[in-house]
Amino acid sequence: SVYDVTGAGDTALATFAAAMASGSDHEAAARVANVADGIVVGKRGTATATIDEIREHNEEPRHRPSPSRKTLPSPTTSIEQ
Repeated sequence: SVYDVTGAGDTALATFAAAMASGSDHEAAARVANVADGIVVGKRGTATATIDEIREHNEEPRHRPSPSRKTLPSPTTSIEQ
């Protein structure tokens, strides 16, 4: 795996700002920013995360949330609008 942090902070901040500007709450915006950031550090050099890559990541099976945790809406929903 490649872990190149070039531009990672820029990606996180820009994605967070885009999500907030399109109506996401802080928690959902942080989640989508973290996903985008994780995608770009897996690429060499200065890279971008596309909306399709973010969607693909969100569709991957993950562990089931515990009953005490609330389920959040998909952070890409508000970005698509």
